[in-house]
Amino acid sequence: MFFTHLRLRHLLSSALLALELLHREWDRQDWGESMVRFLNMRCLAQAVLCAAVGTVGWNPVAASEQAPRTFVVNSDFGGRIDRRAEQVRQLRARRTRVEIRGRVCMSSCTMFLGAGDVCIDPDTVFGFHGPSFWGLALDQPSFDYWSGVIAEHYPEPLRAWYMDRGRYRRTGFFRISGRQIITLGYPSCSVQS
Repeated sequence: MFFTHLRLRHLLSSALLALELLHREWDRQDWGESMVRFLNMRCLAQAVLCAAVGTVGWNPVAASEQAPRTFVVNSDFGGRIDRRAEQVRQLRARRTRVEIRGRVCMSSCTMFLGAGDVCIDPDTVFGFHGPSFWGLALDQPSFDYWSGVIAEHYPEPLRAWYMDRGRYRRTGFFRISGRQIITLGYPSCSVQS
């Protein structure tokens, strides 16, 4: 289905490019007639391609609903909070299943807990600590802001714990097992797969 989608997009782009080239070859002295010919050819090409798409049966909405997406998180030691928040937002928007299966999920990796459809390997170790700039302390407004961004990806009571205690850890990690995280309502990947 994905290949068909790409092929049809390529055909449509090629047809429209060809029509644009025809457009450049207009007879400048007879602009009105050339415009009518161009528009008729463009409409005909689009109609033919739309009929081909209908014949193939491609439906982008149905295709996205039929093909479940899975994003597997292997051992991940974290990274920038803003980039991780955007990644999680995109995973949620696409309704992508997230499987946290690595040996460790540290720092901003823990934000995947807020991705929506998430399962957890019971043997994964999660590491929590407060936001910093590559280990350097942030000013208070920045610290509070980024703490909130991280915490909004956690379910209760993990969110409250993080805001009350977890975010104040600047060196090392508070380690929580996947088994403990599963007790917060997340399914186990080992049971589902």
